[in-house]
Amino acid sequence: MTSPFAMAGIALIDAGYSAIPILPGEKRPGRYVNQQWVGMSGWQKYCSQTPTVFEYEQWSAWPDAGVGICLGEKSGIIAGDFDYGSPEVRAAIEAVLPPSPVRKKGAKGYIAFYKYSGEKPKKWFINGESVFELLSHGNQTVMPPSRHPDGMEYKWITHETLHDVSADDLPRLPEDINARVTAALQPFMDDTDRERNERDIKRSDPDPDGVQTIWQEVNKFALANLDMWVPKIFTNAKRGYDGGYRVVAHWRGVDSPNVSIHPDGIMDWGAGKGHTCLDVVMLAASCDLHTAVESLKQWLNMASVVSIYDAMPDIDFSAQADSPEKTQIINHIHKTKAFERPPGILGEITDWMEATAPRPQPVLYVGAALALLGVVMGRKYQTPSGLRTNIYAIGIAPSGAGKNHAINCIDKILTTAMLDDYLGGSKIGSGPAMISAVARHPAMLFQLDEFGMMMSHMADADRAPVHLRQILDNMTELYSAANRKFRGIEYADDNRERKEIEHPNMCIHGLSTPTSFYNSLSSANSLEGSLSRLLIFQTEDIPYAAKTRIIPVPKNILAHLQQIHEIGEDQVRGLGNVATNQSVPDPMTVPITAEAQTYIDDHSRKLVDRQRLITNTVAEPILTRVIENSLKIALIGAGAIDPVSPVIDLSLIQWAHRIAARCAETITLHIDEHMSDNKTEAERKRIKRIILKSGGITKSDLVIKTRWLERRKREEILADMVEHGEVAAVIEGGKTKPVTTYRVK
Repeated sequence: MTSPFAMAGIALIDAGYSAIPILPGEKRPGRYVNQQWVGMSGWQKYCSQTPTVFEYEQWSAWPDAGVGICLGEKSGIIAGDFDYGSPEVRAAIEAVLPPSPVRKKGAKGYIAFYKYSGEKPKKWFINGESVFELLSHGNQTVMPPSRHPDGMEYKWITHETLHDVSADDLPRLPEDINARVTAALQPFMDDTDRERNERDIKRSDPDPDGVQTIWQEVNKFALANLDMWVPKIFTNAKRGYDGGYRVVAHWRGVDSPNVSIHPDGIMDWGAGKGHTCLDVVMLAASCDLHTAVESLKQWLNMASVVSIYDAMPDIDFSAQADSPEKTQIINHIHKTKAFERPPGILGEITDWMEATAPRPQPVLYVGAALALLGVVMGRKYQTPSGLRTNIYAIGIAPSGAGKNHAINCIDKILTTAMLDDYLGGSKIGSGPAMISAVARHPAMLFQLDEFGMMMSHMADADRAPVHLRQILDNMTELYSAANRKFRGIEYADDNRERKEIEHPNMCIHGLSTPTSFYNSLSSANSLEGSLSRLLIFQTEDIPYAAKTRIIPVPKNILAHLQQIHEIGEDQVRGLGNVATNQSVPDPMTVPITAEAQTYIDDHSRKLVDRQRLITNTVAEPILTRVIENSLKIALIGAGAIDPVSPVIDLSLIQWAHRIAARCAETITLHIDEHMSDNKTEAERKRIKRIILKSGGITKSDLVIKTRWLERRKREEILADMVEHGEVAAVIEGGKTKPVTTYRVK
């Protein structure tokens, strides 16, 4: 009789996985010796190496041998074991994990497979019972069609299996998955469970690269001296044996002590968010940042520390707690994750998108709503200087974070409003294809998923074919041709006429993951101005799954869009088409109030001053378009508020400027970190990001996280980074031998 290993093990090895024999009817690896089964010792080596042909051919002949997969480095996969019967607990865990296309049935639950990224094995317990286990390097899991000790046969419960899905095709888990799972299970835990489950969990830093690092000295000293300030602000704080505290997040209206303040960091497990000491003081005391800094300095006897406000005399931090200016400043400094609600119909659109989303992403919906209104308003409105509403809004979020919902919503809105002529194809095959689409309907919105991948194909000057490079060229030219005639490309072939388009209004709503987008571009693209035309709406959040609701598009949204669409149409209907590439529109000029114009002039001057400091850098062209993008966004906002008599006033231009500045700041922060001009530079920056994010990583762990690199190449890059002072290599005493740890200086 053919054994499970002979049936499936060889096929798994052929598919690139490291498979081993399992004792018949058991869950542990085994060997068949002298016609009897015994346990296999040292099987963990197959987590790092594939069995030889001699080994697996021998194993396939053993009677009734089960089959298991060694997880981790060699197979390139890990597994999440849902081994608990409570549907509520299981749902809480599933809400923080990306869905996996490959799952197998277990005794109580199921096991889902993910791509290995250096994760460590970990178990989570409730009432002393394991509810979820992350199986990784050093673990194995029994595979179908082996038999469980209870007699059941392991089975695949998904259409796809590991026999036809490679490790690279599986989703990755978020890097802070341990903290996310622990946070999700908080409502089901008692104090004993929390202490056990939070052990060895790295507490989240809300924004390690953000502006708040300028208060690093205050935060670092506060973490090292919790007794000097935590009891002063939390009178009911519970001190733990490990020197940390458990406190109640009363600002969230809860009663459980779900906030852990520990020398290693601060984590609000109930909300799944990390905080700095300053964050906690502001939240707990409902005070502004200035008060939090001064209070901590006083409690910690840090009077000698110079306040950051002394270096920023042009900003007034003394505003009251309910002051919009204070809120704006604090939001800017702390780089809040979400944009404020847009005005007028834009806000109604984002509200509807959020209400119907399976994983709400309000930041992405702001960009999507601007692109939607921007295309319908195209050729109908302009600023006094002739700017139009054509924008390129790019939403960036991690995989599995719910990006595509915005695309579906825009499609549904325009289709329901019978305005789907404004929608272009979901992919663009070539530069000429793009021009043909815009010529067909000169106000055109392209919704492009995997925009980062598309950019990587277009931007590769050495390998990209001409028809793809032309897409990027056309994007650049059409962006600047919105208030004039686009005259197209002259062809040598007499049968191909150039396409001329009057006042083209092409908008783009693109979506991408951070890695795909930033790694696809070279610094040359920024210097040529490609990136400066993009409005980047980025979020790092992977929200909990929400209960999906089917809500029809609100009639007010449809009526508003129809009203905008009808403006000026009477002047072109006589040409036989509502929107023709030969009709010259007569757009409404939207006035700018005196206060708003003063604001624009002041910030334009400040922008020039900043620009002089960064001449010939990759950030310069991005910075130069902040005011232009602000005016475009404000123009869209004016039509969103009043399509008949729109006005750009002070509050509107301030709102638009905050968005444009945030979008510019987002991309400039990532340019130096991600963008590179060659493969070696890209590998170097990727290694540096890994070291920086870890805060300090041993060489052995770094090898695991950079296994995509050859050993010689890794050693050369590390040696060069150390020599140039980018990275420090510190030799520290380990348990058995010295350990080399790398840290970014």
